[in-house]
Amino acid sequence: MTLHLSVLASYRKDGDLSLSRITTQTSAADFADLADLILNTLRSDGTKTKKQLVGFIPTRFNKTKHAEFTPWRKDYWRCKEGEVDEVYFAVFDIDNNVPAPHYTIADLQQSFPFSYAAYETFTSTPQRNKFRIVMELSRTITRNEFYKITSFMNEHVFNGQADASMSDAAHYAIAPHHGATSYQNLSLGPCDVDAMLAHCGGYERKSFDNSGVTVAPSCADTYDPVSWITDTDLDYYRTGERGHWQRLFILCVRAWKRSEGRLSYNDMLTIANHIDMSDGGYFVRTYGNTAFTKRIKEAMQTPVTQSIEWSI
Repeated sequence: MTLHLSVLASYRKDGDLSLSRITTQTSAADFADLADLILNTLRSDGTKTKKQLVGFIPTRFNKTKHAEFTPWRKDYWRCKEGEVDEVYFAVFDIDNNVPAPHYTIADLQQSFPFSYAAYETFTSTPQRNKFRIVMELSRTITRNEFYKITSFMNEHVFNGQADASMSDAAHYAIAPHHGATSYQNLSLGPCDVDAMLAHCGGYERKSFDNSGVTVAPSCADTYDPVSWITDTDLDYYRTGERGHWQRLFILCVRAWKRSEGRLSYNDMLTIANHIDMSDGGYFVRTYGNTAFTKRIKEAMQTPVTQSIEWSI
């Protein structure tokens, strides 16, 4: 099975990468070829900051779906409307953010059941392993199936230490940095998607009535948290009055109020990432992850009945 992926590696004027722009779409002949592509070809070629690492997505995009598409550009904004709902391999982000037991690299090497390629992230330490796992699949899957598989693996394999929002269309994975230690085992065989999904009946996305909010056509039969945010909202984040600090909070509150307070923290994290990525991840680069999560939590503390309106 040919494995497709989209690469995000468009340089901004400040020298950082804009991970909201698709630079190229490429493919691998098989999983071994994919492992080499991610662990070696996409790896940074020198000492760089996290802001200058290449990103990738395990799916393809129809770039002509984007309203701002211009044929002469070498890159273009990625958008949910253009994503093809075919995921070619699974990516898991192990953060070990919750109390022990952690899921460690030793656990990966000793008991991971399927063929994988993995690498440590910028902030990984011996005391707190942080790494990404690319897993081989027996067939392509939809975003909704990706969510179910991620949820199942997180509960039964990763000790709850994986980022539960990695299956969302708003997310991307960051490729290895120059000094990242990598690991792989290509002999275990692919995850039997249909066999695993047979055990995933309890893992369903919540379904809300998103009245007045546009849902991406490719995701119309599934729940995608970013559907609580409109294109007008994203335009405001990129170009509106006030600073990014205020704009992110404003839009997170809007999503929170539109859902009547029913969104989970992971849903809000997905939404906030989607908002920030629309301007190349400006907020996280400028203020950091701690400030980013603080804004989300502050938005979720806003009473949904409170009359707070901003003209955008």
